[in-house]
Amino acid sequence: MDGEGRQCRQMSVPPPRCLAIRRGGRAMGKCAGLVAVGMGMFLTASPALAAPAFTAEAIHAPPGQSPETGRVFISEQGSRFEFERKGRPVIQIMLPGQAVMRLLFPEDKTYVEMTQLPQSKIAHPKTPCPLPEVAQCEQTAVETLNGRSVEVWRITFNQMPGDLAAGKKSIASGPIQIWWDAERKVAIREQYPDGGLSTTTLRGRVDHQGRSVEHWQVTLTRPDGETVQMSRWYDPELQTDVREERPNGTVREFRNIRLVAPDPAWFAVPAGYRRVDSPVRRNGRPAHPPGAPSVPTPQPGEAYLLDDADAPAVR
Repeated sequence: MDGEGRQCRQMSVPPPRCLAIRRGGRAMGKCAGLVAVGMGMFLTASPALAAPAFTAEAIHAPPGQSPETGRVFISEQGSRFEFERKGRPVIQIMLPGQAVMRLLFPEDKTYVEMTQLPQSKIAHPKTPCPLPEVAQCEQTAVETLNGRSVEVWRITFNQMPGDLAAGKKSIASGPIQIWWDAERKVAIREQYPDGGLSTTTLRGRVDHQGRSVEHWQVTLTRPDGETVQMSRWYDPELQTDVREERPNGTVREFRNIRLVAPDPAWFAVPAGYRRVDSPVRRNGRPAHPPGAPSVPTPQPGEAYLLDDADAPAVR
């Protein structure tokens, strides 16, 4: 696995999700950096069919630092995420059904609109497969693991055109095998070609903010035998993670969750806003639109919960 894959390992993020998100972002071209704005700061959620609409306070609390906060609005139609970047408000709207994502900058009354990767397939997947342009995927068997029926999948990541031109090797030296719980839509076990292993274990039901949720523990075993663990709290009714604890002590969670009637105004562009483009700098990364606040390109892994994914994820 090359440097890109090692970065996923260093972050203790299971490679299929991490790499799929990183490669998916690259496939989006000039908008890849803006797509991940805010994704790494907070636990994120994507709309799920049959899940109730809700709003919540989003918390990102790195160890030894002041927590960052935002607010999310989620319904079947899409998701709205309000947060601040360098003291300036930003609103991110994702509409999977329209394959559209918007970034709104209220102080400037401008917004960016771009074609969105089908995030719903990443955040609420029927299978563990990344997008076809990212990897090849096939189901090989059905087995029983920990008393539950699981699907066995083989994933082989594609060589990206830019890597071919640069003479880089594929991000994985061979196929990754995944044992997939189709009911809960979670990878119970992931075996990597270098000998690494990721396992996900249900620890039971717990209370989170007055809601009954499932506590899952993820253990990543590196090829040298070293292990790291993270925890996720999954809300079956909302069909999303509501809390995550990373190995370094970082906590991302939803608090003050309220079930509400969905409001189409969450996802509309307010009157008086002007649409601007997102030009490309010479290095291929997106430049900031005229009038938009300066938002730095996210660091590796910040979009994990798109998978998670991460995230979102958020899953």
